Amino acid sequence: MKKTICILFIISSLSTIGYSQFNKGRYMAGGSFNANRSNVNGAGLYGNDATTSSISFYPQVGYFFANNFAAGAGFQLGSYTTKGLNPINNTKYKSTISTISFEPFARYYFFDNFYGQTTFKVGNNRWESDSNTGAYKNKTTNKGWSLSAGYAYMLNDHVALEPQIGYGIDYYESSPNQGNLFFKIGIQVYLGK
Repeated sequence: MKKTICILFIISSLSTIGYSQFNKGRYMAGGSFNANRSNVNGAGLYGNDATTSSISFYPQVGYFFANNFAAGAGFQLGSYTTKGLNPINNTKYKSTISTISFEPFARYYFFDNFYGQTTFKVGNNRWESDSNTGAYKNKTTNKGWSLSAGYAYMLNDHVALEPQIGYGIDYYESSPNQGNLFFKIGIQVYLGK
């Protein structure tokens, strides 16, 4: 009998270790970072041998309104640059899009440290292009949403490394909608009682 009680106590203690970070009244703060560089080969809008580079930062904060359920808000700060050769008139081309968006989210933890998250966003884009034929500037708004799943790999009692995979759609004011599959790795700090 003593062995059974001891085993049950150990199992229940281990099963609550992952959940203690996600208790009602706690806070979470952190974010992720993304950098990318790619080459576009073949004819197209930007011509042959165009290069695209991007950098984005996603800080966020949240509050646990119930055990395993957090909601909060974050921002996306990003810059995307494409350089290439215009295939129509054989001139050099450079386009830069700077974006900032506000992104409220809701997250639910299940099966220890796995979570699902939904995010909505609204923001502004500033587009600038420059070529041998002239310069162009434009500002647009964008909206979007994403659904993702991730895992909080606890490095200690308060800090987690969080890989996340998801799918999102961006709705732009003056250009086609864009859907994308994404993968992020972020750091999250869990604070409070």
